[in-house]
Amino acid sequence: MTSSVPPTSREQALSGRAAAIGLAVILVGFGLVNLSWTPLLESIPRPGVLAVVITGVFIGLLPAQAGLLTLWLVWAPFPFWLRHLLHWNAAGGLMLAGMVGAAIAMEPSAGDGRWLTDMLIALFILPAISLACQLPHWPLRIYAGWRVARPAQTAADDSSPRREPLGIGHMLAGTLVVAVSIAGLRAALTLDQQRTGQAMESFWIVWCWAVAILMLASTLSLLPALVLMLRLKSNRQASLLWLAYVLVPCSGLSLVGFLLSNSNDPFNIAGPLTAAFATACVSFATALGFPLLLVRLAGWRLVFAGDRRAN
Repeated sequence: MTSSVPPTSREQALSGRAAAIGLAVILVGFGLVNLSWTPLLESIPRPGVLAVVITGVFIGLLPAQAGLLTLWLVWAPFPFWLRHLLHWNAAGGLMLAGMVGAAIAMEPSAGDGRWLTDMLIALFILPAISLACQLPHWPLRIYAGWRVARPAQTAADDSSPRREPLGIGHMLAGTLVVAVSIAGLRAALTLDQQRTGQAMESFWIVWCWAVAILMLASTLSLLPALVLMLRLKSNRQASLLWLAYVLVPCSGLSLVGFLLSNSNDPFNIAGPLTAAFATACVSFATALGFPLLLVRLAGWRLVFAGDRRAN
């Protein structure tokens, strides 16, 4: 059963230029948050409500940033090379901002290179994290024919839906990213092993589990965001259903945490953890949903292969 996406002219409230400016402002805002979060948290007395809220906000913003960069790389209606160029520049800039903020807050001593090693490890695992988040999306774009496009333009295209098989350039780019990330990660871990004497084998086991968890998280969060925010007919319906998808389960988990905080909790951590978790859920839903809403207001929708046949 196929469904036809309605024309978007009546709901297209933003021009493409305005949406691009809005997305750029959001990206700069993410960078400022990454730069200032660690110094800000270090300057606030802990434990405290403000520290819990700031921590929760950043915990929600971090996966939202990764999610938006993933959605851009896979689904943006632009050439492959341009998507990659902007993706890696933005990802590198956001991570660099976080590293600079952490370095300022840590004030490492002259003889301690631990902070530099940790930053190198974080930098070199970035490509692997990106690939893990992308993997659930590519089959839908390549083989199922999903696209982000303007439905009016799609309806005017009377050609049959085309699949997008992986080209040699795509495979070479993916292989290069994996090779560089693994080689760099091994170099950074070797330096850390020489200094601490810790074995690397356990890290690779943990990393394999991390890849599986990232793929599952991408499937359960980013794909619903894409479908709910860019597929439904109404702007209000799309926004409310996306918020409900994230916040209703999170509210249930938060309620469990609140009940636990009133029980015999010897460490008295259930309450702050519950507050941080609830704040993180709101932060994630907002930070991921609002940029997609800008894209939607500019007239872009998620188009299935059957929509073109239906038209």
